[in-house]
Amino acid sequence: MAGTRYTTHTETFGPQGIENSIIQCQAKGHAIFINGHWPHYSSLIPWLASRRLLGVIIAPIWEEHGWFESILSRSTHIWTLPSDACTPLQGIENSQDRRSTHKIIAAFADFRYEQSASISFDTLTSKEHCSWTLDHWSQPKILDSVSPILEEDCKSISPFKIGFIKETSLGAVPDTMRTEVLKS
Repeated sequence: MAGTRYTTHTETFGPQGIENSIIQCQAKGHAIFINGHWPHYSSLIPWLASRRLLGVIIAPIWEEHGWFESILSRSTHIWTLPSDACTPLQGIENSQDRRSTHKIIAAFADFRYEQSASISFDTLTSKEHCSWTLDHWSQPKILDSVSPILEEDCKSISPFKIGFIKETSLGAVPDTMRTEVLKS
């Protein structure tokens, strides 16, 4: 999805077939690419979140906007992009220069969940670095089986040598303190 200053980001956003495209992407677990008109992200990002989509979102680092926090909290991967890597199709300022004066990120946002489990941050230093990263990105492998986690593998193991502590603390540490430490 790419937008210009002349499009609206509502349920009737973009081309006629957007609903079918979104349904197909969701059914296949695919992400959509979003590089819209950044000033409209205050309505676009909540709309995407309400659709529970996966998306790669190109966005400026505008920390004062609520939509920016929504992207950060739901992203699993965030890349800082070089300033000449990507801007909205029509630019953002009233200038002919296509280079952005804003710091830009590409974020893999998963709006199916309220919070991402973890976030990976990286910086892509040039367009060549962006291309190299894409060329070397491997397709994720879908797991078709699971391996059981055994309960004994999850038991906590003390990093301390309890036997050594028990022997050397006898008579050197008050009994109440010694007993409490050994029980914990």
